[in-house]
Amino acid sequence: MYSDYSGLAGKHKCMFGISKALQTYDPLEDYATAVQFSRFSDMGAAQQEVLEAISSCYGNNICVLGNLNNRLPPEARSLLDAMLPSEKVAKAKLVKAYANMEQYLMENRAWLFPMDAKTLTNQPGGNNLLRVVVSREEKLGNPLFSSHHVLHIVVSATDLGWPVRRRRVFTCGLSKASMIWLGPPQEQVLDHFKSFFAAQMEATADVFLFADEADVAKEIGHLASKRGFSLKENPNTAAIPLSQMYAPGQLLRYSAYENLRQSTQGEDLTWFADLEQNCGAGASTPGRILPSMLTHGTVHAWRASRKMTHRELYQARGYFMKDSSSPIADVLGRLSPRVRQLLLGNGWHLAVMGSWLLYILMHCVRINRNMTVQPERSLSFSGMSAVSASASASAPPSTTSDGESRQSSPSARRTSEDS
Repeated sequence: MYSDYSGLAGKHKCMFGISKALQTYDPLEDYATAVQFSRFSDMGAAQQEVLEAISSCYGNNICVLGNLNNRLPPEARSLLDAMLPSEKVAKAKLVKAYANMEQYLMENRAWLFPMDAKTLTNQPGGNNLLRVVVSREEKLGNPLFSSHHVLHIVVSATDLGWPVRRRRVFTCGLSKASMIWLGPPQEQVLDHFKSFFAAQMEATADVFLFADEADVAKEIGHLASKRGFSLKENPNTAAIPLSQMYAPGQLLRYSAYENLRQSTQGEDLTWFADLEQNCGAGASTPGRILPSMLTHGTVHAWRASRKMTHRELYQARGYFMKDSSSPIADVLGRLSPRVRQLLLGNGWHLAVMGSWLLYILMHCVRINRNMTVQPERSLSFSGMSAVSASASASAPPSTTSDGESRQSSPSARRTSEDS
């Protein structure tokens, strides 16, 4: 399994959980143990620190790579950077800039991504490093939009019963050369996905308030230090006034959210709000479940009368932080609060990602076109119109005499991942 733009390695975490579950079922145990985690890639320093910590749990056998663009020649990197606007521009100009970058990559891919480049293999090579030729030729000659069956959904954790607002776009690209999609067509995918995983929400975000007194004191102590206060040893955290935790602007927002809570819920203290967002404006989503998470935020829990800790917020998004059972728990504790919040705001909900990954795996099958003529015919059945649609679109793109494709790809820049 390879992962690019890995972040907190959520895709690895999901696949690890799926493979562990498969190992409990004897007929599928061999398939589960065949999963190999080979590569992470992310340009962020904090992300790389987390990824290296996960790799250390596997004997440092998972390679951690940096910026994908660094694999391009320096001249190409400089030119591509210059093509991007240096200041905020209209969407049309930004689209044109990316189109120019795509055209440059496609026209110059022969020297940007040489076909005879070599890389290390993840297979044992005896006492010496084993190098193999990178499999770039086929991928560079067949742009993704013509060679892959692309699916997507927009779904929130609340749709699956989690008391967390986290709406994200989830996508998948299945190679038409080796995979067949057995699920419904794109316009029916979301409803079909929900038929498996949708659940009525029964809990509130109070279920995530598990931090012990030491964690709470540490969190409040950090907030108080920024306000010029220091906590005594073994403080009574419940008695610390909010004015010693929050800035004046946050206190004003707290008052606005409190008025809204009283007008809608009365004495019910199950209420959560982000004190960095103005009440009734922007992405403000207060209520009985966790609000939308940004890359900066201060989520206040009314029943606990305090800010939620980072471990509670990560737990709410699917990372097992209670009892520090997640492999990233220790390394997250070493990061600054600002960086922890940044990583959390940029991520997605693990349970939803895991469900999407499992849904895709359940509805596709690997094929060998060298062994079977039109395998779609033998696999097609009533209600699965996407199979026949994939067959009609699986032909490779036409090429010119010099081998260059006549088609272009919106994802051309990501071909550097092939190394």
